[in-house]
Amino acid sequence: MVFFFDRNISPRLIHTLGFQGISAVHHNDKFNQDTQDPEIIEYVAERGLVLVTWDLQLWREHRAVLRTFFPKMILLPNSVKDSGLGYQVDWFRQDWLRVIEKYQALPQPAIVKVDPQGRISVMDLND
Repeated sequence: MVFFFDRNISPRLIHTLGFQGISAVHHNDKFNQDTQDPEIIEYVAERGLVLVTWDLQLWREHRAVLRTFFPKMILLPNSVKDSGLGYQVDWFRQDWLRVIEKYQALPQPAIVKVDPQGRISVMDLND
């Protein structure tokens, strides 16, 4: 499983994940900052990547595109995002492997939302 981290997640987190043996690509490795979300969603879906983002707005604004391509997607908790990079790194080190383990156990593809404690819930495409 390869994870694609959206532009709103620090590339430093990918470095942190690399130490845990996680395969990951960052938005900045493939796209410029002006690339539109539908193009990114299509890229992720065509390659079978798991899109990781803090951006719930992406889900809300692009439901039709997400339904068409139905990529795998993990929405991270905003409370972690808003806590600063140091806390984000700690959260990923402590909770990310647990999130991945739970995610892999779901029927795929799946779009899930993660809470600050690392619990996941599957999102309904009609939400």
